[in-house]
Amino acid sequence: QKKGCPSPELNKDGLCNAWFHEYSNGTSDKTLLIVNTGLHVHGQATFEQVFDDFVDTIEDSHRTNDIIVYRTAVPGHEDCRQFNAPLSNYSQYRPSTKYDWDKVEGYNRYAVERIFNLTNHPYSTNADGETSKMNWMVLDVYPMTVLRPDGHRPPRDCLHYYLPGPPDWWTHLLFSNLMDLPLPSKESDV
Repeated sequence: QKKGCPSPELNKDGLCNAWFHEYSNGTSDKTLLIVNTGLHVHGQATFEQVFDDFVDTIEDSHRTNDIIVYRTAVPGHEDCRQFNAPLSNYSQYRPSTKYDWDKVEGYNRYAVERIFNLTNHPYSTNADGETSKMNWMVLDVYPMTVLRPDGHRPPRDCLHYYLPGPPDWWTHLLFSNLMDLPLPSKESDV
């Protein structure tokens, strides 16, 4: 049992999901849950297992009125203090092996594909063999954020960003994506 994490909130890998109890037993009102796995895994197989466990946990909540937004991960930029402007195009971006930041694109690819398969294929299933009834959405901030090595907090923190800064544009993208969702019909809104 992890310190500060009641045992019912541990998944099969011993990861603490202390937030899940409050989420799953909270309000029955429609909820917008925005999540990201972070960059604390080091290896594709580990990421896939952690992500699959997370998806299964959400699917088991049966909160079918909610919108679950998975925000893609964003790597840091090595030597970010040398940048004072955004990159002008993606070909200038070079993934760094520092802290396994070069693996982030593979993690994102897996997560996006897994969510796509859950939501867009009538024969795709969750761990229980059921078709997903959850409302999943991907907020893909990776392409725009890797162009912003200038937005970090140097000299020591080349992973996190200044606020205001690049994360504010994530909010703009989220709002635009939410506005693109279809409005519920009168029958399903009851």
